[in-house]
Amino acid sequence: MDSPDNQHQPLTVPALGYEFLRSELIPDLLGNDTNEILYWAGRKLASRHPVKSIEELPSLFSDLAFGTLVLQKQNKNEATYELASELIQKRIEFYNNVSFALEAGFLAQQFQEHKQCITECHYDFNKGKIPKVLLQIKWDSKDTVIK
Repeated sequence: MDSPDNQHQPLTVPALGYEFLRSELIPDLLGNDTNEILYWAGRKLASRHPVKSIEELPSLFSDLAFGTLVLQKQNKNEATYELASELIQKRIEFYNNVSFALEAGFLAQQFQEHKQCITECHYDFNKGKIPKVLLQIKWDSKDTVIK
């Protein structure tokens, strides 16, 4: 039986198990459509679990084990975030076709919900000294979402 102190401890999942599913099993199941399906799956998950404000996204990304999300720059119609973690570094170093489409779709939908206009997110990553992911979100304030 859990003591009161243990009831609010976050659950942990071994990184190797997570990576087997994320980088090996899912691409085997989805094939050439992996990135597109993961992007739209990310959007669907975000629509089911919207944040109250964009400022909550870094905390949520951390809670979901997506990584540490840091806003790099933002202007009227776009924002760029950096996503990094030890696990992300290892994914980029180890796998040839690593995907961050799930995270990009999740971020795009969260922004679309708050901006109420069509929003897309693209990602890129570098394999530099400290591998990291750049997520670029763009929205068109003239192309509003119709509910």
